[in-house]
Amino acid sequence: MGRTADEHSQKTGRSGAAQGCALAAALWEKEQLFRVLLEYSADCEIWIDACGVVRFVSPSFASITGYTPECLYRNPDYLAAIMVQSDLPAFRAQERILAERGGSFDVEVRIRTASGRECWVLCICRSITDDEGRPQGRRLTCRDVTRRRLLAMQLQHQAGHDPLTGLPNRSLFLEKLDARVNGGRAARDGGASVVMIDVDRFKQINDVLGHEAGDGVLRVVADRLRGILGGNDALCRLGGDEFCLLLAGGGRAEEVLARVQQIQQRLMDSVDTGGRRLHLTVSVGVATHRPGQNAPEDMMRNGGIALQHAKRAGGGGLEVFSDWMLESALNHARLEMELHHALKDNAFHLEFQPLVDLHSGRPVRVEALARWDHPQRGAVSPADFIPVLEETGQILRLGSWVLENACMAAARWQRRHPELRSVGVSVNLSARQLAQPALVDQVAAVLSRSGLEPASLKLEVTETMLMDNPELSNLVLRRLKDLGVFLAIDDFGTGYSSLAYLQSFPIDTLKIDKSFVMGMTSDPGKFNIVKAVTALAHSLGLDVVAEGVEEQEQRIMLHAVGCEYAQGFLFARPVPEKDLAAQLGSLLRSSCDPA
Repeated sequence: MGRTADEHSQKTGRSGAAQGCALAAALWEKEQLFRVLLEYSADCEIWIDACGVVRFVSPSFASITGYTPECLYRNPDYLAAIMVQSDLPAFRAQERILAERGGSFDVEVRIRTASGRECWVLCICRSITDDEGRPQGRRLTCRDVTRRRLLAMQLQHQAGHDPLTGLPNRSLFLEKLDARVNGGRAARDGGASVVMIDVDRFKQINDVLGHEAGDGVLRVVADRLRGILGGNDALCRLGGDEFCLLLAGGGRAEEVLARVQQIQQRLMDSVDTGGRRLHLTVSVGVATHRPGQNAPEDMMRNGGIALQHAKRAGGGGLEVFSDWMLESALNHARLEMELHHALKDNAFHLEFQPLVDLHSGRPVRVEALARWDHPQRGAVSPADFIPVLEETGQILRLGSWVLENACMAAARWQRRHPELRSVGVSVNLSARQLAQPALVDQVAAVLSRSGLEPASLKLEVTETMLMDNPELSNLVLRRLKDLGVFLAIDDFGTGYSSLAYLQSFPIDTLKIDKSFVMGMTSDPGKFNIVKAVTALAHSLGLDVVAEGVEEQEQRIMLHAVGCEYAQGFLFARPVPEKDLAAQLGSLLRSSCDPA
């Protein structure tokens, strides 16, 4: 029995030894596997015991920092030593919390590598405890996140900057403006001003010289503005050809204006665009900060309103915001909305004003004029609503309506009144209509639907419209002439034109603007202009219509210089279609050529 027990004891001992060896082997294999994983891991593992002694550093420490692990073994605080000093306080604060409460923390810091490069590292630190929760040290995992950080910074920069010029965009500029206005710096430093800048005729630069040249101009403007900035100023590109400056301080209004004028003059220096010198002009709007005005958007809005007023003055304008401009802008917006509803509700109507032969007094044609009676304000001048329709593009809808209804009306009076069969109709085209590819087909379709002979329709354009794009205008006008309609240049003398281009356009008539006609009896200069324009027109084979004739003396002088036709209150006022036949009949009866 004892022998059996002894044999059992020996067997048990051998079995326990074998199990111990197997457990040790398994632990050794796991340790080797763990070390292999750490060796090939991109993350660096650092184990520090409760006494602050570094017990383990993985090889990745060298690949991240450029320093050997021995540096940490010799100096457990070596990581802090190579950390960018401005990041160290946040790291130390987290270490103190970990020491007091345990748990874990993670923080991103910058370190200086052995090569001098700055590297972003994510540090994840966890407290190590025994089974009873007593602290035994800490484990620090370091991960190189430089690429992610740089990508995030790049994306953040792109989100706040214009890719073409590298300038901040509107959203980033608004943040800076808000910080200045609401941070109290505007009051301390003597105020702030928003300066809105627009490159004049930039579309023409793109259209004529190409977008590459246009981009080059924008870069030059951006560089010049950078060179002008003071230490507390800010700059952005709003988009397109618009830039915005935040000028800090400035003192009195006249000092701000003087500085803005200097900036404007600097921007108007010529620019080299691929070997071609281009003269630039810029329009500028200025809005200054006012006490109690704390919304950056309001300053931007006011600067934009001032800029629009500057642009209306032509190239190189400068306007400082005033309260009346805001009221005007609000009225403009209200008018825009009311016009939208007026078009939708067919609230427009046509009136017709005759053109007469100056020799006989006989009516030869009538001009169709769009009229709008506002439900509250009554009749609204076309000078007030036509520019708004042009600006918003709604002029296309009104223009199509006028063309259709004018041709229909002309066909009706020619059909119903045999004596008026020779009286045609003139219709004004807008700049947007002239630029529409479908204009010629639209005119042809209207003539077909109305039954009006093409020779009974005269289309009027301004010289400014033609010169915006002379080649395209010439092409469109020639296609219209092929339909058989007549063409006239309206308000001649108020725009700009080249005699060479004027000769090339297939025009039949020049209409002298009323500003020359109305002053010709008292101003010899205006009379000479009328005389010269009439002679010029005749030399080109064109007939002449004088607009705005209100006095008999004007009629006599116009007839004396050879002007064939006239239009104005002296002969007839505009009337609706229902009154037109009677008006034309009266003119026919009073003419010296009633047949």
